[in-house]
Amino acid sequence: MATYAERRFLLTGTPMVSGPCDLAPLLDILGLLPLFGGYEGFYKRYCNPIWNGYGWDYTGSSNKDELKEKLKKYMIRRTKKECGIKLPPKKIVDVPVVECKQSFAESLQEIEEQTQVVNRLKYPYALKFIDGLLAKGKRPVVFVHHRDLMRKLAKHYGKKAVKITGGQSMENRQKAIDAFQDEDIPLIFCSLQASATGITLTSSDTAVFLEYLWSPAVSQQAQDRIHRLSQTKPVTIYNLYCPKSIEMQKGMRSYAKELDMKGIL
Repeated sequence: MATYAERRFLLTGTPMVSGPCDLAPLLDILGLLPLFGGYEGFYKRYCNPIWNGYGWDYTGSSNKDELKEKLKKYMIRRTKKECGIKLPPKKIVDVPVVECKQSFAESLQEIEEQTQVVNRLKYPYALKFIDGLLAKGKRPVVFVHHRDLMRKLAKHYGKKAVKITGGQSMENRQKAIDAFQDEDIPLIFCSLQASATGITLTSSDTAVFLEYLWSPAVSQQAQDRIHRLSQTKPVTIYNLYCPKSIEMQKGMRSYAKELDMKGIL
């Protein structure tokens, strides 16, 4: 439908989630992609394509300075600070729980297997950490990725907690948000992919990440569920992780992507 629009403007806080490859569809909607070589030309020039044995991986980045210069004509980016949005301070605390030595994962299967091992090992420490926050009167927002971990946590805490998951009806989703925001419930578990955008949980000043995705943008968006307008208290973000595990590999990859995004945007 955008083809027939007289004028086209795109508004997003996260134009890049995985890397420059995310920009191609946006440029296509704006009718600008031919100026960047079309899809094939864009991916080859700016996404550092790598053959992984199954297909081409376009989640990398290349020729970043050139891409940044070309985007300047078509993009306006403003930070919260530049827009005059004043928020309370945010502190990020990395919490090592237990060492888990794992080799470098080279396939999706290895990544999943190692992640499951880490989750099982981390689980009792996570419970102890959450219980400690509740005992101090905190109302933590806990982010996870795997549904089995979500179910296990929800079952353990029972009526003390609500949850937001993918596939949940809008009615049940809103009931969970309202129960937490109204402070009827002290604890909420959130799926990273289902809860990273579009909700406000500012009745809490504390978030806990038990799992991580490869994208720094998703983590940043999830943090913003409590660090946003209407938040009046300083915010603390806790990252629970296992040293020397797959989580360190994810962290390094995420940091590299974050640097790429800053270099381009």
